[in-house]
Formats: sequence, structure tokens, C-alpha cells
Amino acid sequence: MFYGGTLLEGHWKNAVHKYLPYQVVENGNCYNGWMELSIDVPGEKVVLRNTAISKEANKIIKAGV
Repeated sequence: MFYGGTLLEGHWKNAVHKYLPYQVVENGNCYNGWMELSIDVPGEKVVLRNTAISKEANKIIKAGV
């Protein structure tokens, strides 16, 4: 998909509202987190709506909770 100079491919191609997982490694410990994003494809904008990260290393965190 091509929008005025921006090429979009993969799972995010038609995304409007999604969660993006991420991990932070500190002192050998892995902390899981997520970011809630809104995508405006025609306007070529990504809006960060919310984010969270686990306070405990190596624990699963549910997105949007």
C-alpha cells in the first residue's frame, strides 16, 4: 500500500487501533510492556494512546488492562 511517499507493509498495513508489545532489559532482567496506538494512515500519523510495563521481571502483562 502506498500513500503519498509512505510505503506500508505487513501486519500494520490496515491498522487503525492496535497494541504494540515491547521489552526492556535491565540488569539481566526482562520487563514486558505494551503501547496502545491509533494509526491514521491517510494523515500519516501515529498517536500513542497509552502504555504500561510490568513491575516484575519475566512476567506476562495483558495489553489494555
